[in-house]
Parts: sequence; structure tokens; C-alpha cells
Amino acid sequence: WGSNLVYGVKMKLTEKQIIEKIKLWLQDKVDTTELCEEDFCENKDDFISYGKHNCAYSLLSLIKNWEG
Repeated sequence: WGSNLVYGVKMKLTEKQIIEKIKLWLQDKVDTTELCEEDFCENKDDFISYGKHNCAYSLLSLIKNWEG
């Protein structure tokens, strides 16, 4: 995620920096979630993992669409 500390001083992030951090986090969830097909879900934990992947993918796509 990186840090917003510069020389030990907490810096206020800009709106653009915050959006970039959100996009990086969402992309990480998309890339690292192993279960990305509902057909392979066997229990509630699998469905939670699948849902997390699906939500992250959808939000990332929506943000990219809004950005043009």
C-alpha cells in the first residue's frame, strides 16, 4: 500500500492518491483471490472468497469506466 509518511511527518493524501490506493487494493484482491468461479464453491468460506473477488472486480471495472 505504501505509506503517507514523509520524513516521519504524516502527509495528507490527495483525492487522486486515495483513488489510486483503492484501485491498487482492488486489483490485488482480483489477482490474489484463488476462487473466482462460483461453480467451484463448496462451502460458505468459498462463497465469501468468491464474493470478495467478484465485488473487487466489479468495483475496479466501475471505477475504470467512470474515469473514462
